[in-house]
Amino acid sequence: MPIWFVYDGGRFWIATGAASVKVRNLASTPWAVVSLESGSDPRVAEGPARVLAPPFPPGVVAGFARKYGWDITVGVDDDVGEIALVEIEAQRWIFGQP
Repeated sequence: MPIWFVYDGGRFWIATGAASVKVRNLASTPWAVVSLESGSDPRVAEGPARVLAPPFPPGVVAGFARKYGWDITVGVDDDVGEIALVEIEAQRWIFGQP
């Protein structure tokens, strides 16, 4: 599923709803696979994931503001409800062709 993210320090940072299925699944199985959108040059990474509560790392907050104009520190967002931040450490990269 497409989702807004910031990549910083070898980690994917995903801001999403704290009550989302993604967050509930990660609470029971803290491992994630992410795929970067590109039909001609796909990238897939996997690694451990953890859900963080506020306060969020300042560099990540700034990254979401720069990339999307989204202030993830507002606490509750009209679209996703209470905001949670997911950190995924990219431990294994898979590069391939479609």
